[in-house]
Amino acid sequence: MQAQRRVCASAARPSFKDRARLAGALAAIPDRILRLKSVLERTGLSRSTMYRKMQNGTFPQNIRISTRCTGWRESAVNEWMRNPIFYDRCDGCAD
Repeated sequence: MQAQRRVCASAARPSFKDRARLAGALAAIPDRILRLKSVLERTGLSRSTMYRKMQNGTFPQNIRISTRCTGWRESAVNEWMRNPIFYDRCDGCAD
């Protein structure tokens, strides 16, 4: 039986420079487009509830991919999932 090694939490924490480099790399990754089925699986909403929330402005708007195909930006869906109760599509919009 092998003994488990304990790692100090401060030693495992990345430095500020490493975190900035990682944030820059993540910003360079293009946003994925999610289709309806995967959005419904991720959120747990029914189709009608999701479209009603879109109409009310409490869920991200879908985008047109082609003439008969729409999807949702993964970043917008993830933002909604972080705080679904207080999500407002116009947060930060100028009046």
